[in-house]
Amino acid sequence: MTTALSGAAVVACVLGTAKDGALAALKKREITITAPRPESTGDLERVCSNLIAIIDRRLVIAIDDIDRLTASEVLDALTTVRSLLLTGTQHKNPPVFLLSCDEDIVREAIVGVRPGLAHRPASQPHIGSISRPSEADKRKATEEAAQEYLNKLFTVRLVLPAHQDADMRQYVEHLLTQPEHPLVDRLGISGVRDVLETLIHPEVRDPRHAIRLLNAFLADYGLAIRREQNTPAWIAPGEVTGHPITLARLTVLRHDYRALYDSIRAEHALLAVLDDALLGVASALRDSLTVRSPHRAIPAQQLPTCKDRRTHLL
Repeated sequence: MTTALSGAAVVACVLGTAKDGALAALKKREITITAPRPESTGDLERVCSNLIAIIDRRLVIAIDDIDRLTASEVLDALTTVRSLLLTGTQHKNPPVFLLSCDEDIVREAIVGVRPGLAHRPASQPHIGSISRPSEADKRKATEEAAQEYLNKLFTVRLVLPAHQDADMRQYVEHLLTQPEHPLVDRLGISGVRDVLETLIHPEVRDPRHAIRLLNAFLADYGLAIRREQNTPAWIAPGEVTGHPITLARLTVLRHDYRALYDSIRAEHALLAVLDDALLGVASALRDSLTVRSPHRAIPAQQLPTCKDRRTHLL
C-alpha cells in the first residue's frame, strides 16, 4: 500500500509539473491588441460591428439609468443606440438593446432639447383663418412628435406596475435591518416602522425617492444626536431625537413640499393648526394662520396622509 501511494504521489507531481509547463508555454504565446478608445460615432459603429461579427450568438446590451442623464445627454444616448441598431441589422444576428428608463422623463428631455421636432401645429386652423398656432398647440405637436420618435425607436415596451406603499416601506425596512442599522437600536423596530409610515408617503413611487428621503432623515437624526451630546449641548437631550416622527414629517416637507415647509418654518404653530384643520376642528378652520396661509385652499383629501392623520399629516 505504501508503494502504491508513493507511486500515485509521483504521478500527481509529474502531472502538476506538466500542467504548469503547459500554462507557461501558453502564456508565452499570449497576444494583446490595444486600440484607441472610439471617440466618434463612426468609430463606435465600427467597433460594435466587429464585435457582432466575431460572436456567433445574439448580443444583448442592457442600458440602465438613461433617464438620469441631462436632457441633451438623453437625446445623444438615444441617437447612439439608434445608429448602433442600424449598424447591427447588417449582420446575421442583429443585437438587442434593453433600455430600463422612465419614458415620461425621456420624452420630456426630447421635447426640451428639440422643440422643433414638430413642424406643424397639432390642430389645423379653420379654412380662411390666418391665426397662428398657439403655444399650447405647438407644445402638443412637439410632444406628439417626441412620442412618435420613441415609438419608432422602441420595438417592444414592457410597462412595470407602480410600487405599492407597503412594498416601498418593506424595502426601506429591509435596508435598515439587513444589516441592522443603529437607528433600530435607538427606536426599536416598531418605532422605525412608525417613522417609515411618515417618510414613505403616498407620493413616493420609486426606490430612489424612498432612499433619498431615508438618507435625509438619517442625516438630520444623526446631526441632532451630535448636537444633543455636545458639551455644552446646542439643544437639550431628547429635544429632537425624542420626536422622530415630527422630524420625519419635517424631512418630507422640506424635500417634497418645499413651499409648505417654508411657511411652517416661518410660523411653527402652522403645523399644529393644519393638523387640527385636517381633523375638522372648527377653531382651526377659523384660525388666522389657516385663513392667510396659501395652502388653505388645498382640499383635505388631496393631502397625503396615513392611518393616523394627526401623526402623519404632511
